[in-house]
This record gives sequence, C-alpha cells and structure tokens, in this order.
Amino acid sequence: MSQTILKSLAVLLAGFFLSAITLAAAETYRVLDRKKIYYGSPDSFAVPAVLDAKRVMSKLPAIQKIEAENVAKESARWYVLMHEANQQFKKALKSVAKDSGYDLIAESGAIVATKSISDVTDLVLTAAAKG
Repeated sequence: MSQTILKSLAVLLAGFFLSAITLAAAETYRVLDRKKIYYGSPDSFAVPAVLDAKRVMSKLPAIQKIEAENVAKESARWYVLMHEANQQFKKALKSVAKDSGYDLIAESGAIVATKSISDVTDLVLTAAAKG
C-alpha cells in the first residue's frame, strides 16, 4: 500500500476510535425524568448526584412547622412556609453542589448510569441543618 493510503486509513481509524470513545462517554448517564432535576442542566452535566427529596423536605424546619402547627394545606401560612422550605432546599442543594463538585442533582431514579451515582441525601440534610 502506498504511504498516502496508509495515512488515510490511520486517520480514518483514529477518527472512528475517538467517535466511539465520545459516544461511550455520552452514554454513561441518561436522564429519565427531567422534572426531577433539582439542580443543574439535564442537557449538560458530567458529575451528577441523586437524593431522596422527600426525606430532605421532611426534615426542613418550615415543613416541620407545618406538621407541628397542623397548618391547613393551601392556606396563606402554608404557602409562606412551603416557599420557605423550597428556599431552604435550594440553598442546601447549591451548597452541596458547590462544595462537592456536582453539576447536577436529581431525584433518585431520575438518572440511570453505567457507573454508580453518589447519593447526597445526607450531605443535603447536613447543609440544610446548618442553614
């Protein structure tokens, strides 16, 4: 074979292998439920984590006030406390993402992966407790 053909073949094979590696990396994670992404972009992420949002929310001070005071659902006080709980949840998520290097945090089960995904439920609970 001539040098030109060998070089062309080498470039073609290199391109094929790079494409295969890129495709394999892109297939490492798949978002199943975009509505359950709490932090980050489901279209562009490299280091995801998951959590149990129900468990986190149940431990937030605002939610505990709703339960302790038996606040009527959809009353003005309920909306104020739910807003407060959502703010506490978001703040804790952002803190954990920043401190731990996660660029996406979703509900457990909202992402599937070919490798393990860290569960940050306990970290978010700790961050929420710190305020």
